[in-house]
Amino acid sequence: MPYFKIFIPTPSIDMYYELLVIVVITTVVAKIKNGYVHLNANLEIACKSPQLIDKMRFLTQDYRILGETIEVFNDLFGYQLILITLHCGLLIFSGLNFIIIALKTEHDDLIFFHVVASNMLVIIFVLANMLMIVMPMSAAMDEAQRFLDLCYKSKDRFNLESRQIAMITEMISYSKLFCRKFSAKGFFVINKTIVFNFSGLIATYVIITMQFNESQFEQMNKNLNQS
Repeated sequence: MPYFKIFIPTPSIDMYYELLVIVVITTVVAKIKNGYVHLNANLEIACKSPQLIDKMRFLTQDYRILGETIEVFNDLFGYQLILITLHCGLLIFSGLNFIIIALKTEHDDLIFFHVVASNMLVIIFVLANMLMIVMPMSAAMDEAQRFLDLCYKSKDRFNLESRQIAMITEMISYSKLFCRKFSAKGFFVINKTIVFNFSGLIATYVIITMQFNESQFEQMNKNLNQS
């Protein structure tokens, strides 16, 4: 039987499609991040120019465009990010549950150990997918915040007139309105904290599952001894 006829009906096709969506999301986010990187580089060059005010005015417009691009991104991929997050969580929890149960039972079959190893690989694959999404988004947000920091430093670094300082302050306030964050359709913000929150949920789940399975096995052994 051809491989694709075996591959399509299996759950592997879902993970393959999910990986393709993640690659598309990561590519778009990388482009947005590069936009912020070039914007910050141009701002550093503008800070050394006597035409700081004029150049900063154009750069704030570019900053607005990048912020609006993130809004469009959140509208396009918001629900996909929710589904990917839920799917990753279910895969991790189900894989951990199977591994914990497997460690509590005694099996000598080689196939059994292969299944355990495959679940561990699935968990690693899912965690890698999550990092592929979270890390570029967090890096892009760091670059967006760096633009505002450079704007603030431009006021203190140079001897500017009060009118120029007022114009820079106004442009900073304008840029703050377009400092957007990546979110899953507004339900939650995607940044590095989501990794730690997810790790905490996994640790809690593992502890509860181990305690539940241990009490369950003790009850089964007790019933067997009584019989």
